[in-house]
Amino acid sequence: MHDVGQKVAELWAEAFALVVRELWVAGGAILLLWSASSAGDIVGEAGILVGAVVQLGLQWIFLRYVARRERWISVGDAVGGVLRLVGVGILYTAGVVLACFLFLLPGLYLAGRWSAAGVILVAEHKGEVAALGHSWARTREWGVAIAILLCGAYLPLIALAILTEPGATQTTGELLAMNAVVAVCSVAGWYLGLAVYAKTRVPRQELEQVFA
Repeated sequence: MHDVGQKVAELWAEAFALVVRELWVAGGAILLLWSASSAGDIVGEAGILVGAVVQLGLQWIFLRYVARRERWISVGDAVGGVLRLVGVGILYTAGVVLACFLFLLPGLYLAGRWSAAGVILVAEHKGEVAALGHSWARTREWGVAIAILLCGAYLPLIALAILTEPGATQTTGELLAMNAVVAVCSVAGWYLGLAVYAKTRVPRQELEQVFA
C-alpha cells in the first residue's frame, strides 16, 4: 500500500509540474474546450459534432506541443496523426466501457493502464493498437496508482452526473457550468496521461543503444 501511495504522489507531482511550467497552456486548453462544447450545445446537433471534432484537434495539438516542449520529440520528428488519435480514442472508450459493464474497478484499471496511449501515439508515431499495447506494458507497476488519480480527476464530473436530474431540461447557465467542469476534468486527464508517459517512457538514447 505504501508503494501505491508513493506512486500516486510521484504522478501527482509530475502532473502538477507539467501544469505550472506553462499555466497559460492549461488555461487556454480549458477555455478552448469549454468554448467548443458550449458553442456546440447552443447551435444544436450539428454544432455538437463540430465541437467534438474541434476538441479532438485541440487534444492532438496540445499533446504534440507539450511533447515538443518537454523534448520528448524534436521539431523535425514525425508525430502520430490526428486520425490515429481518433482510432485510439474509439478503442480506449470501447475497452473501458466494456470493462465497466463487467464491473467498475476493471474499467478504472484498464483506463489507467491505457492512459498514456494518446501521448505514445503522438510522441512516438505508433499505430493505434501499438500505442495501447505500449501503454499497457509500461504501466504494469503503475495501474492502481493511475486509477486512483483518474478517480480524483473525474470526481467533479461524476458528482455532477449524480446530482443532475435525469431528463431535466437544463438552462443555458447550467449547460455552461457543466461544460466548464467537463473541460477541467478532460484537461486534467490529459495532464495525467502526460505524467504517466513522463514516468514510464524509454529515453531515445536507450532505444538507440538497444537496437544498435
